[in-house]
Amino acid sequence: MPVVSVVIPSLRGGRLLREAVTSVQSQTLKDWELIIVCDGCEDDLSDIEKSDQRVRVFQQRNRGVSIARNVGIGHARSELVAFLDDDDRMVPDRLLSQSGAMSDQSIGLCHTQFRVIDESGVIIGIGESKESQYRDFLRDDGGVLLSSTMMRKKLIQEVGGFNPLFLLSEDLDLLYRIARESTFSFLPEVLTEYRRHGSNTSLTTSGGRERK
Repeated sequence: MPVVSVVIPSLRGGRLLREAVTSVQSQTLKDWELIIVCDGCEDDLSDIEKSDQRVRVFQQRNRGVSIARNVGIGHARSELVAFLDDDDRMVPDRLLSQSGAMSDQSIGLCHTQFRVIDESGVIIGIGESKESQYRDFLRDDGGVLLSSTMMRKKLIQEVGGFNPLFLLSEDLDLLYRIARESTFSFLPEVLTEYRRHGSNTSLTTSGGRERK
């Protein structure tokens, strides 16, 4: 059983997805599995599966990112599930640092600080994630980037997973429910890279950060 299961849903595929995969493969923690759910993405990723047995790819018609993430969670073999969007990247120590924080069984979710990069990977800004608990979300003052999170699989399933009826802010909806049932841990180190580019859309959530 791997220490961590990483879930990447993908509609777009292409070069940025492969960069996301490479960032997982570059982790200092080597005992992980990567679950890529191609949500209507027709990219041939067989070369990645063949070259790295830790990677599993699942194909489905376009059913939406919430269902794609739920499918990935269902296939996860680890109790710890880390999320990454298909155009974002992990900094090499992320999984090691987060799995260490999650050794405290009272922690239901661990998230990190992030930096903003452009399509070429050039740093163009610093993220605004911060210490956030349920009371902060109730005050409309939470700051968590889903692509930087690691959660307990059992807890995700207990609160019902991602709601496919939400076309926007499905991540914030899950964060509310997870925060209500557990404690969050925030790592202030920049361990995630959030990509801003012409092919994604963004909006400001009540958490005060952008999502795609």
